[in-house]
Amino acid sequence: MPTIRETILTALHTLLQTLLATALRGEVLPERVPAAGLLILRDGEPGNVPLDVEKRGGRRCVVHG
Repeated sequence: MPTIRETILTALHTLLQTLLATALRGEVLPERVPAAGLLILRDGEPGNVPLDVEKRGGRRCVVHG
């Protein structure tokens, strides 16, 4: 069973895939950016402290221009 964190990240990635830009998860920046743009969702690092709820996934938005 996926964790709550994984469920949220999967839902966010699914939502990002509905945009015109290409949406990737955890990928490296490719040499060529699609004309419509590129979104890369980074999962971030889970915290070592069990009560740490302020961990954030990273995001990168590249606009072709």
